[in-house]
Formats: sequence, structure tokens, C-alpha cells
Amino acid sequence: MLLPIRIAGLIALCLVTSSARLHGPGRTGERGDPISLEQLIVRSRDGNKWVRKRAIERLAALDDPRAWPVVVAALGDRSGEVADAAQWGLAELGPGEVRASLLGRQGLRSRDPWVRCRAAEVLGRMQGGSACGDQEVEALAGLLRDRDAETRRMAAFALERIAREGGEGVSERISEALGGRLGKEREPEIRARMLAAAGVRATGRGAKAVLDALDDREPSPRAAAAGALPSFLEPARSVPHLADLLGDEAVAVRLHAADALRRTPTRDAALALAARLAVESEPRVLDAIVAVLRAYSGLRHRRDPRPWRDWAESLPEDWEVPPVPAVEPEPRKDASVAGFLGLPIESAHVSFLIDLSGSMWTRGADGRTRKDRVRDALEAALGSLPKETRFNLIPYTERPHPLWKSLKRASGGNVREALRFFDHAGDQGTGNVWDAVLVALEDPEVDTLILLTDGAPTGGRHNRMELLVPLLLERVEFRSIVLHSILVDSPRRLKASWDELARATGGRSIAVELLTE
Repeated sequence: MLLPIRIAGLIALCLVTSSARLHGPGRTGERGDPISLEQLIVRSRDGNKWVRKRAIERLAALDDPRAWPVVVAALGDRSGEVADAAQWGLAELGPGEVRASLLGRQGLRSRDPWVRCRAAEVLGRMQGGSACGDQEVEALAGLLRDRDAETRRMAAFALERIAREGGEGVSERISEALGGRLGKEREPEIRARMLAAAGVRATGRGAKAVLDALDDREPSPRAAAAGALPSFLEPARSVPHLADLLGDEAVAVRLHAADALRRTPTRDAALALAARLAVESEPRVLDAIVAVLRAYSGLRHRRDPRPWRDWAESLPEDWEVPPVPAVEPEPRKDASVAGFLGLPIESAHVSFLIDLSGSMWTRGADGRTRKDRVRDALEAALGSLPKETRFNLIPYTERPHPLWKSLKRASGGNVREALRFFDHAGDQGTGNVWDAVLVALEDPEVDTLILLTDGAPTGGRHNRMELLVPLLLERVEFRSIVLHSILVDSPRRLKASWDELARATGGRSIAVELLTE
């Protein structure tokens, strides 16, 4: 009996191998059955979004031109999970046929602004941007005139990525194109992103636009211009501008100026940083300046400006060293005693974003839900905030539900109102992190977000962590928003992404367990 079984197994193996040769690798069903290209295409139109998502992921992984139009079309899927799968997978492909589809009516020329945004992001990320040529750059530059603000923003972001990864000629053409459009862009956040792209290798109109933006009426473009200066101006010309920006009224601009001086280590830069240390009051800026000075010198002085001034004045006039790597300020030892589930609250302008999706309603052995335990921690945190702290509370499921339109003082009355509001928050469903963050960022006063989640974003336009992390970083960069995360009973596989997001913004990510067995 063994011989027939072995023969049958061998025949089955040959059939599977033959199917793989005909249809490509990796096309198996839930139980290992072969799936043809045609079956995957049918599944990509299934009524169940999870079936569509898996089909699109498999189609995107195939080295088969017949699959690509289906994946590009999925950029317009009504489900964020499916559209994200297509958006993520397409950038891994490089052939001209894919880029041609992205430039067409299912991509940049779509009537749906979200499809245009997704296609633009894919082109900017495709092979690090180096795969894009003149046609793609021209099409993206054309989107800078789009009526939809999000489309313009993603086009500028894509052009910045291409400029950083492409050759000198590409980045210079992008700088010229953006320099001609900057004066017509009204949205400050989009101007900032355009300036970042124009400043990669700024020439001509791009360089003039960056220098003009140093006096922009809004802080985000000034912050972007500060960051761009070392890319095209020698230190003798950039350091005086950056020294002035260290005294800007906006904290974000001062932070970007300090980081730009990190890339221009000269005696004048050291003197400017030491001088600012003597008058600066914002803890984040103080810590950033100290971190840069330590990287310059190898010394371990703290915030006292005197030893730094003495060191800088002792340097020879022509002192200059190579740009120092990015540095992270050391954790503050004088941080506020206020904390939320073990996360110190160091900001005076903070929003709490709390995920109330399905997992938060799970009960432990004692009958209490995760939400009940979060409520206890929230009461302790809000009650210990200094009265001058301004805060907001934003529970979210599929939609965010902010308590107030803007931050309010942590007075006793406001704290009690926030706790009552949280007690009555009963929405359940998916956990749409993307929209919750966007709503929090509508308040120009906020500088810190504390996001509590089970770790797995669901629902909304974007929920794939590989996309969410860079897209959220793009949102907060020129406002220097700190994003902390508290992962509640979260799968370990997600922690690396949340760690990356927190670290890149100067925040922290911690994991806690709330349910008792």
C-alpha cells in the first residue's frame, strides 16, 4: 500500500509544481490548494474585504504584468485595508508598465483624490524614488496645482523622496519646479513640504524660495526652511540665519534650527547655541541644544550655559568638524511627576488619544474591562497634571470623538468633565488611528500626543503600520509634535513600528498589561 500512496503524492506534487510554473509562486489557498491568477482576480472583487485584501497582497507579489492593473485599480477600493495593501505592494514593483498605470486614470489622473494621493505616495516610495524619471516628476509637479489639498501635499512629499534618492539633475529640476509654485500655495503645511523638497539640492528659484521662507508668516514653512539651509548654503552663510531662527517665537522653528546647526559644526554655530542656552525657557529646546553641543564637543555639561560658552570661545576661529550624526536628548530628570500608566507626561500642551475599539471592552477575571482600568489610570494622570497644563481627550473608534475643540486648562472642573465624558464614551468598532491623529493636529497649540491603543490599527483610510509610520511622521515633522504610545496587551510584532514612530518624534513607546487572568 505504501507504493501507491507515494506515487499519488508524487503525482500531486507534480501537479502543484506544474501549476506553480504556469501561474507563479505563492498562489495557494488557505489549505494549500493552488490558486490561479484568474482566481485571485475574482477574489480581488469579493464582497469580503479580507478576501480582497489577501488577493491583492498575492497579486502584488507576483512577477506577472497581468496582475498589475488589478492591484493599481485596488487603490480605489472602498476598504482602507484593501487600498493600503495595494499601495504598499505597488512600490515594490519597478517595471515601466506599473508606473504607466500609476500615471493614468487609475492613478494620478483619477477623479478620486484619495486615489491620486495613494498613487503619488507610491511613486515617491518606488525603489526609493530613484526609479522615477522625467515623466513621473512632471506628473507629480502638475499635481501641485490640484484643487485637493491632500493631493498637493502627497505630491510634494513624493517629490521630496525622489529628490533625496534621485540624481543631482533630478533634484535640481524638482527644486526649480517647486520654486515656481511656492508663492502660489496658501496652505502652510504644504508650503513646508514643498520647501523640504525644493531644498534637497536647492538652485535658482528653489534656493530663493527657501531663503524667502525664513520670513514666512507661518512657523511650519520657517521650520522647513531652517532644515533646508545646510543643504545648499555653506556654513558661513547658513549659520547667521540659523542663529536668528534659534530665537524664533515658535518652538518647532527653534528645534529645527538647532538640528540644522548640528549639520554645520563651526565655532560660530557653537557660540550661537551656547548663547541661546542662556535665555531659552522651553525644556525641549534646551535639551536639543545640549545634545548638539555634546555631539560637537564630546563634553558632558548640562544646561548651564557658562561652561558651554567658555568651551565655544576657546575654539580657534577656523574650527570646523564634519556634521555630527542625529542625537537624541537624554531623558529629563526634572520631568513632571504626572504620568499615565507609567509614561511620564512632560508636556504642557497634550492630547490623550484613547482607542475604544473592540479589545478595550474585553473583561478580565475580575469582571472589569480594559476601559475600566484605563479610566482609573486617566483619573490619576489628569489629577496630577499641573494646573497650567492644557489638555484634551479624544476617544476614538471608527471616528474620533474629541471632548473639546481645543486644549483646556487642567483645572479641577475640566478634569471632572473629562472623566465624565470618558465614562459615557460607549462607542465600539474599529480603531481608526489615522483620523484620530488628524483631528488632534487640528489644534495648533498641541505639541504632544499620547496615544493608547491595542497596537493594531483598524478601519479608516490608513491602517497598515508600514504606511502609517512614515505618513504620520510626515504630518508632524515641521510642527515637531512628540508622539508617545501606550500599547495595551498588544502583540509583540507591532511594537517595533510603534517604537520607530515614537523614537523619530522624540517620544516613547511602552507596553502594559491590563487584564488579569
